[in-house]
Amino acid sequence: MHSDGDSAYPPPNFSAPKVPGDRYEAEVPDTLDLAERAALAINGIAGGIDRDLDHQMWFLVNYACNPATMRHHAADATCDALLAPTFALLRTMSGSTAHVDTEVGLIEHLLRDTSPDDGLYYNVYSPVKPWHSEYGHAHRGLIPEDFAVTVAQAHWLEAMIFWRELTGEPAWETRIRKMVDGLIDIAVYKDDYAYYPDGGFAEVCGYPRSGWRHTEEPEDDYNNAEGSVTSYYGDILRVLPLWYQASGDERALDLAGRLSRFCMQPRFWGGNPQTVMVAGNELGHFNFHAHNRLLILAGMVEYAHVANDARVLEFAQRGFEYAMTIGVAKLGWVTAPFWGGNHVGMNEACTFFDLLRLGVRLSDAGAGDYWDFVDAAVRNHLAEQQLLDAEVLRNIVEASPPLPEPTIPHGQSNQGVSIDNVVERTLGMFGSCATPVGIPQPWVMQCCSANAPRALYYAWEGALRHDKGTVTVNLLLNRASTWLDVDSYLPYEGKVLMHVKDAARVAVRLASWIPRSELQTRVNGTAREGVRLGNYMLIDELKPGDTIALSFPVQESVATYTGNAHRPGGSSSKVRETQYRCTFRGSTIVDVSPRDEDPTTYPFYRRDHMRQDAAPMKRVTRFVPERTIVNW
Repeated sequence: MHSDGDSAYPPPNFSAPKVPGDRYEAEVPDTLDLAERAALAINGIAGGIDRDLDHQMWFLVNYACNPATMRHHAADATCDALLAPTFALLRTMSGSTAHVDTEVGLIEHLLRDTSPDDGLYYNVYSPVKPWHSEYGHAHRGLIPEDFAVTVAQAHWLEAMIFWRELTGEPAWETRIRKMVDGLIDIAVYKDDYAYYPDGGFAEVCGYPRSGWRHTEEPEDDYNNAEGSVTSYYGDILRVLPLWYQASGDERALDLAGRLSRFCMQPRFWGGNPQTVMVAGNELGHFNFHAHNRLLILAGMVEYAHVANDARVLEFAQRGFEYAMTIGVAKLGWVTAPFWGGNHVGMNEACTFFDLLRLGVRLSDAGAGDYWDFVDAAVRNHLAEQQLLDAEVLRNIVEASPPLPEPTIPHGQSNQGVSIDNVVERTLGMFGSCATPVGIPQPWVMQCCSANAPRALYYAWEGALRHDKGTVTVNLLLNRASTWLDVDSYLPYEGKVLMHVKDAARVAVRLASWIPRSELQTRVNGTAREGVRLGNYMLIDELKPGDTIALSFPVQESVATYTGNAHRPGGSSSKVRETQYRCTFRGSTIVDVSPRDEDPTTYPFYRRDHMRQDAAPMKRVTRFVPERTIVNW
């Protein structure tokens, strides 16, 4: 542990994590608002933090027992670091100042547990946390030594980069550089690549304070708690290029390139069964744990984009496109075909972050146009998997069996359990594992409640961009900004209003389902014919105060999709091959069948109200941040 008085390693001032910006009242359509969802997510993740235990999270939340519980777990400390950048992103979107004291406590805990010697953030051993080093399937017993998990370094590094950008405080840069030095120093270098060994200690790639126990290279990707050694590289691949762009530190980009080359080795990809005539291990194909595979691909995109590495970008693009074939892309539902336990045949909420990040960033990199996918995923499964209905959750608790007498599930202890007002405290979290129609016996791993809200941010930031007087609107979602406000009446009405504040031109992307021949465009009530540029329509000669109105028909359509197609084994009816009949208005699902009527399932798509022809209106306070956090 270090002293906060160390002049060479000064602590940043983190007394009030408030994002500056403007607020104003507006009447808007009562339709999906990602900024509003961000504020709700803050409530959930703050409520899942144990203020009495060093502001560590309760990693596991279970609503399918009576009473509902929150439990500590060996993954607490790693995912504490993940909450830090998530808070920054959610406050940037929403301007929310709720639970600031809880966030300050979390950041102080992360600062205390970051070593001034090597710059790394450690999971610090304490006898009051018997779950400290007992992680999942990699159970190796309690080991009374501090260790630094590589993926946690990436999370905390990202948060520090964000707060450096938002505040300009020099103390953040000192710590960032020290941590980058630490990541460079503990990597193992071979030929033209580098890796972090499993180490044989606690969590995967857990670096003991005393040094690696061994440095052997993993022979494959499977033999660990997460079913993927290389998944522990994904966030590092993403964040090191971010720091390179912010600082010009060539060593950070070099390490990212070496780690990327390690992760692309064919032994880590493909799997069984292989499609005839397809070299899946050269194309980012996989057969297990979608989140952990997509996590790597998303990191590769960031490196490829910054380093201009066409081969890495191609690998990530092919893997992303393959992922959309093992689920139902129009729902944003991607499953884990060969991953066991509670993940099998389900969509893990962490996957939203990977999917939307890949969709947005591959589109930005010119590797494809995936905005239709992003739009559908946000409106459908991402929106539905956020736990917002307290009454439904309370009913699930009541319909569930009583909480058993003290049990010690693998990887955790019967100590560190809370039953205090769990439902209300955690509203806004994201249920971890879902079928296409609901969350059976809902539970939460807080990695999901940290990752899924970041998907909200990627969609929110990507929805509207500004460059040299031109605003690009990629998604027809509600969005307030310095340059333009968007009011979306979808899916009720084919109507979108854009209120110009400071933009000479607006380029609007037209979703593929919008009939171009029936689109009408008006500026201040007067018909205006825009210029078509591919999927975009350009409207220029605009001035502050102008209102652009788009109108087009929204027709209902029906499509049938198969979930868990050809999945081997599995006796649960929730994960068998099932055909789902989905009714859409535009890209928004308004009905689905068959439904899951089990009283212990959190149901999706109760959306009859969205089939009305007029959107309800509401009065809100909109927030526009002075600056956004750009993840690249």
